[in-house]
Amino acid sequence: MSTLMRRSLLVLSLCLNIAFVAFWAVRAMPDMFDPPPVLRGTGHGLVAVALFDELDATPEQREQLAAFAARFSEEAGATRRVVRMERERLLDLLAAENLDKAAIQAAQQRILDGQARMKDAVVDLLIEARAMLSREQYQILIASIRARSERPGAGMPGRGGLGSGMERE
Repeated sequence: MSTLMRRSLLVLSLCLNIAFVAFWAVRAMPDMFDPPPVLRGTGHGLVAVALFDELDATPEQREQLAAFAARFSEEAGATRRVVRMERERLLDLLAAENLDKAAIQAAQQRILDGQARMKDAVVDLLIEARAMLSREQYQILIASIRARSERPGAGMPGRGGLGSGMERE
């Protein structure tokens, strides 16, 4: 066998071994590669199972919280769609040949109103959750929200936090 052929086989063998080890590592340690909290689909939509576990929520509390979370998710989705549509409208206004400052300001206000509705909905959800949880559980929930809000990217969709009003969809 030529030296070039041996080297090629050696490189191929090393690449296959590295690929095997990487595949094995992903399969052997899935928690290391999955972002927390683990989300599981249920009849009530996505439920933050890890948070329920952290709260040591009873089955009844899980059911109630899941129902509230599903309702919130539905309402928030509708509000996000409206805000996204308004942002598109604003961009169209900004790209227009003739700028209409009044229309631009009105579109900005509709975006801000939508963002305010989202923040109000989050606060309403937390107030409703407070009625279902013990004082200790509620303090754990608030501490978890604080911890998520302190992470880089907090306020961005999917990143936790109540947002800064500058979120991107």
